[in-house]
Amino acid sequence: VVIKCIEVDPTDPNRILYGTHWGGIQRSTNGGASWQAAQVPGDASEMSVQEIVALADGTVLAAFADGVYVSLDHGQSFSRSFPAVAGLGEDEVEYVESIAVNPQDPNELFAATAKTWPVWYNRGSVWHSTDSGASWTEITGDLPVHRVRQLAFHDGWLYAATWCAHVYRTEIQGGGEPPEPCLPSDTTMCLNQGRFAVEVAWTDFQQNSGSAQVVNVGSDDSGLFWFFDEANWEMLVKVLNGCGFNQHYWVFAAATTNVEYTLTVTDTDTGAVMSYHNPLGVSAAAVTDATAFATCP
Repeated sequence: VVIKCIEVDPTDPNRILYGTHWGGIQRSTNGGASWQAAQVPGDASEMSVQEIVALADGTVLAAFADGVYVSLDHGQSFSRSFPAVAGLGEDEVEYVESIAVNPQDPNELFAATAKTWPVWYNRGSVWHSTDSGASWTEITGDLPVHRVRQLAFHDGWLYAATWCAHVYRTEIQGGGEPPEPCLPSDTTMCLNQGRFAVEVAWTDFQQNSGSAQVVNVGSDDSGLFWFFDEANWEMLVKVLNGCGFNQHYWVFAAATTNVEYTLTVTDTDTGAVMSYHNPLGVSAAAVTDATAFATCP
């Protein structure tokens, strides 16, 4: 088996996926101790997988030989997203080489392709979706008709690396709807002048699940959560402005529990999200992330 790509779930390092050359996707939920084939439609289980991208909300995108496939359950099952492309010759195939997600808007996707027959090495396109892959539009524009091998985002620019050793870029404005402001609630804590929305989801040993409840302590950069009993606080969270030290906002957290939880912190100014996961049955380790958000002014 030739492994073409590998990806680790950003919320749980025990969830790992790898794509193969003409063998579909394999997934592990126990850090690689065992593997199972992901469920894919039709004959996709025998296709080559060029790239896998896992998002914090459980969405996984995979670039297969015949299109982009989307999973909404951490890679357990996939459905085909990238549509049949009009205008191709009878024997041509749109081969997806790379996929990219706008870091400011997870609904905005890009797909880099090559037309595999008869001249697969020098014909390609870049496709764009603003609805999580439900529909796609070609945006190749002035890009020379080369096979596009890789896409990458940096500082608001989408870069495309092509077969003929050229790199092109286009500026991505906005990225969809502006982020929602933080609105405090029983389960959402707003810290650092209301810029950061903090939430915690938990699952116990009986597979009960829920959202942690906020304890109002009157602090701008710190807060507490309780899981099961309002008299028993489970977690302390801090979001600190470290821009004067290392040009980052910092996230610190400490929890007195061994249930599974995911701590999610959202920068409502930019839409950037950081998640921190504790597996079931593991005594929670402290979170000391001094490079959490590179979103200083």
